[in-house]
Amino acid sequence: MQGIKNIVSLLWQDFINLLHISPRKSGSDEILSLSKQLNQDGILRIPEFIDDTLADHIRSEVEALADKHPRSTALENGTTLNYRNQDNPDRSDAGMLDIGYIEHSIPEISQIDQSDLIQILQNITGQEIIPIKVNAYLNRGIKNTRMYHVDNTQPVIYKAFIYLTDVPNTDYGPYSFVKRSHRFSGAIYWNLFMNMFRPSLNSTDMPVYNKRQVMHAIGKKGDLIISNQNGIHRGLPQKDGKKRVVLILSFMVKSKLSYLHKAAKENIAKSKAYAMQ
Repeated sequence: MQGIKNIVSLLWQDFINLLHISPRKSGSDEILSLSKQLNQDGILRIPEFIDDTLADHIRSEVEALADKHPRSTALENGTTLNYRNQDNPDRSDAGMLDIGYIEHSIPEISQIDQSDLIQILQNITGQEIIPIKVNAYLNRGIKNTRMYHVDNTQPVIYKAFIYLTDVPNTDYGPYSFVKRSHRFSGAIYWNLFMNMFRPSLNSTDMPVYNKRQVMHAIGKKGDLIISNQNGIHRGLPQKDGKKRVVLILSFMVKSKLSYLHKAAKENIAKSKAYAMQ
């Protein structure tokens, strides 16, 4: 049943994409160039998005939170620490720390200007863009990461990954993305269909993809990688002793048609509640 829902939802999302297939043209020449690249590939790297001083400060605060709280917990200020599959070491992403509402604990995150990112996303979608959450990931020698997958089939979510540590090669477990898989992808439809007959896989796992289009997003501290989470992606496994700390800004594309989707309604409600705080 979930597989059928995913396919119908993706068909609906691709219909929305078709209605907005022509990108808008607004902003500086640099913004227009970046918009064109993200629209085409589904992923974009922006070097030196934040400076080293801010990156180092946020990283040290993230690691301090991890050292102080070695188990999953919720703090009084609203920040949540989730050690994924902490008690199930054989499950995917076991031990990876996902810190939600991190801005409640690190107010300097508010210094990050998101306006250019929102302008780029508005250009390529022709729709309203809603910032929905800020997270941080801390990976220390995480080997059993989830296979290539999509986060969801509708609505469209973009994530901007800001590296807080250098990720110079694949030993560090960089973000990996299959370029041009974010819209009208036959591979995604095929996997969603076949997963109905693969009980060992999650419904949105993507074992079949175009390996020639894979991009491993290596980068330096302060670099930003933004991608369409409807595209095929994963975090690569790490080697022993390697560390990756990332800040994640998440954005939802708000289409009038998205109001028909439960996840979109929930994200819109959360964004309104957060704006009122």
